[in-house]
Amino acid sequence: MLIDGLAYDDMGEGLAVVLIHAGIADRRMWRHQRDSLSDRYRVISYDWRGYGESADPAGELVHHEDLLRVMDGLGVERAALVGDSMGGSYAVEAALVAAHRVAGLVLISSGLSGHSWPEEMIAQARERVHSTIDARADRRDVADELVRVFGESAP
Repeated sequence: MLIDGLAYDDMGEGLAVVLIHAGIADRRMWRHQRDSLSDRYRVISYDWRGYGESADPAGELVHHEDLLRVMDGLGVERAALVGDSMGGSYAVEAALVAAHRVAGLVLISSGLSGHSWPEEMIAQARERVHSTIDARADRRDVADELVRVFGESAP
């Protein structure tokens, strides 16, 4: 299903929980959490523009506006936001511009927009990613491999 070119999943009923994926994945990274939480909550996950099944960006990209756009499109006035890595950054940005829409924040190894990471840390992360995944792989291949690797280790 799509809202303004953004692919999403929407399962369950109750308090809305929006899962915002990391920059090295797509909404599939949340499969186990979505399935587990959807018996008690309304669980929404979506792909950022240019990721997964979402359309490529056409112009300036403002991720927290897309997050709020998904909530609007699904009629969600208020939700708990769960973000991993840069997905956490987008959750924080949404909370800063629309605090009344955020019931809570769960941030997992969250990045911060505008923050410059030390070059040594970037190099270390790059080395770890490249040791697992061929550097020539495209973004979809990377996401597929991460889902495979993390999916096998999930309960």
